[in-house]
Amino acid sequence: MPSVYDVAIGEADNAHHEVSKPRNNNEEIGRKDEMRNFIKLTCAVAVAIFAATQAQAIVLTNDNFNSYSDGDLAINPGGGVSGGIWSNFNGTTAMNVQGFAVFVTGTASKDDQLRFDSNPPSTGPHTNDVLFACFNVTADALATSTANGGGAYFAMFKDDSTFNFVARVEVTNDTAAGAVRFGIANQASTSTNAGVAWWASSTPTGTTHFVVIRLDLTGVNISSTMWIDPTDITDPSITATDLGALAPGTNLIITAYGLRQSNAQQGGVLVDNLNISTEFADQIPEPSTIFLVGTGLVGFLAIRRRRS
Repeated sequence: MPSVYDVAIGEADNAHHEVSKPRNNNEEIGRKDEMRNFIKLTCAVAVAIFAATQAQAIVLTNDNFNSYSDGDLAINPGGGVSGGIWSNFNGTTAMNVQGFAVFVTGTASKDDQLRFDSNPPSTGPHTNDVLFACFNVTADALATSTANGGGAYFAMFKDDSTFNFVARVEVTNDTAAGAVRFGIANQASTSTNAGVAWWASSTPTGTTHFVVIRLDLTGVNISSTMWIDPTDITDPSITATDLGALAPGTNLIITAYGLRQSNAQQGGVLVDNLNISTEFADQIPEPSTIFLVGTGLVGFLAIRRRRS
């Protein structure tokens, strides 16, 4: 397949053969050289920008669940429909893949995790830095219990323990019939705990949203932020204010992302297209740098062609 450079050079040559009047050979050669040098420089800049962007961005792990059949996501050791990619760290009743997404429900008890501390392209456990998670979430069922406000957390960053869970993504029944609200907590476990931040608008069941989570471990206290359907980091967000059980300055070592099933206070959600990285930009699909530069080259060549 020809490269952007080859196509551009070919267009440049063709453009100079389609002229309305003869030109001096030296002038023609000079124009071709000028065009070739411009294209070489532009392509070099595009590659440099692309390489620099990729060097700064680290996708730690991801899973779209598309290769799994329906069934129990993780059965230790190394089993379940994920084939050991996910592991179970608590509970006994299956967390099931259902139609290429994970169904996280309060009627089951298993809690499963996707580790990113040992498998490439991960750089190991994370502490004193910033992590991002994103996923699509669909509210599938309302909580059947109103205890503690009828809500609980279903997703979180975690360490190797079964209790240090941070940047907890919460869901609770909304006052509007047939709807829920999503929230974020540093460590709060139920929807009525002080400091849980709630998204301003409700979500009807059956509606899918794109959620981005930031966990900031660089301060004295951890900080957890959530966006819903963002396109940029400057879009509206909410940040939790609960301090949780961790003492200020605790050096928490994050090794995995977890999905949690609790009880009838939780309801049920479908989680899909999970991505864990170190940059917000890694969570947002955006046009390729090289594609944009290539589009610019095509436009430039079209202008030159009309002027010829």
